[in-house]
Amino acid sequence: MSNFEVNGTELAKIMTNLADLYDWEMNNLPFFGSTTGRHIYFGLVRRSMSPDAKLDASLKELFATTHFTDRALRNRMQAMVDDGLIETVNGLEDARVKYLMPNERFYKKVYDHGTQFKKIINKNFLFFEK
Repeated sequence: MSNFEVNGTELAKIMTNLADLYDWEMNNLPFFGSTTGRHIYFGLVRRSMSPDAKLDASLKELFATTHFTDRALRNRMQAMVDDGLIETVNGLEDARVKYLMPNERFYKKVYDHGTQFKKIINKNFLFFEK
């Protein structure tokens, strides 16, 4: 068996951990109740936490996908703005272009999410950076 294959016991622990994380997400990250909310959240996390992130990417560049309609994404983004998690900022060169900017409240949720993930994984596995 290679290092990436899992046996039945490991699989049960992994899936239980994922289910526990899902339960926490549904109770603590209300926008995770929709696939569009989850899509936007992880898009913003990837953009804002990655060292090579493109911080001035437009909304279309960030969230363009064939899985969701533009309207569904716009509605979910507006709900996240209304909830005080993100802010929209007009572009400096072209005011028609809007950027989503996570704020302190958003980053607190990201921190809590990461912390909870680590707690859950550490129940059954050693978790360390490669």
